[in-house]
Amino acid sequence: MKKWYDKGLRFSCIKCGNCCRANGDYAYVYVSQDEVARIMNYLNIPRKEFMKNHCSRLEGRTIIKFKDEVCSLAHDNRCTSYRVRPVQCKAWPFWHENLDEWVWHEEVASICPGVNRGRLYSKEEIEMIANNVNHILEEELEEV
Repeated sequence: MKKWYDKGLRFSCIKCGNCCRANGDYAYVYVSQDEVARIMNYLNIPRKEFMKNHCSRLEGRTIIKFKDEVCSLAHDNRCTSYRVRPVQCKAWPFWHENLDEWVWHEEVASICPGVNRGRLYSKEEIEMIANNVNHILEEELEEV
């Protein structure tokens, strides 16, 4: 099926930290139990402390807390767990809901200065990334 991004989309993370902030509907980072374990081990924080300080539950799913509209894992506009960040964060901005042409140009581009810059991602790469994040999040929901 023909898509508006058939020729690909450019994106390059410039590490501005905007994606670590609540931006309207972009206010939750869902995490799987595997991701929780990886992050807490990477940060060397005991599970109970990590869950209390950084996680919450929303509709039966674990999410990263936001304090003052900033991800609790962010410090000075940087992710403290960048190397092991959640798949949802790794996939930004290639989420299915962002692949609507209007959403991409009006909402995503206004949040993220890395949009339309840098490397050209093919349609196939974009859809693989979006499908992967959805698959992992759906798997986690089934486990609850």
